Amino acid sequence: MFQIRHLSHKRLLNLLLRFMSLKYQGVYLAQGSRLTADAEIGFGTRVNGPVVIKGHGKAVIGKYCAIGDGLRVITSNHDLQYLSVQNALQQSILGHHATDKKRDVKIGNDVWIGDGVIILPGVEVGDGAIIGAGAIVTRNVNAYQVSAGNPAKHIKSRFPKSAVELLKDLKWWDWSLDEMRARKGLFEIDFSSLNEQDIEAIKAKTAQAHE
Repeated sequence: MFQIRHLSHKRLLNLLLRFMSLKYQGVYLAQGSRLTADAEIGFGTRVNGPVVIKGHGKAVIGKYCAIGDGLRVITSNHDLQYLSVQNALQQSILGHHATDKKRDVKIGNDVWIGDGVIILPGVEVGDGAIIGAGAIVTRNVNAYQVSAGNPAKHIKSRFPKSAVELLKDLKWWDWSLDEMRARKGLFEIDFSSLNEQDIEAIKAKTAQAHE
């Protein structure tokens, strides 16, 4: 897992990202990305275009996600109860500004996020979800749900409910690459067309593999 918390680390990382793409601890970050919020990014995730992760909260991105160009993740909001919402003006007048409201963002494993998506503070995106290009995500997205639009709305589920429950139990993203290769047949299955008998067969097969 790739973690960035300390200000000095953020400065160094962002300096390097100005000039090059980086691959570190199994995570690929595209050149031009900017991370100013605390962030954790899981192994195997690829950020394929410049992204911005900002705010005073924390952003957690799971394993093996595919993230498009121009994603923006925002982890805090301005406080609304004061005379002015502009922190710079508060700093100028008061010598300090009201602390932004931290609202962490959590993105699950195996999530595909299209180009130009904005994820607003406090949102959680479930495992296996897909977010269409240009979406503005203001609410939580369930596991294996397809969402798109402004604001993002539920379009459909990727798989039948029983297949979704199977995948939640499998947690294949926690397998080693060797384990994935040993079960490569699972990566060739069309999960959208599985019936109950197929699902029970997969459960039995994976249970045997763990014995």
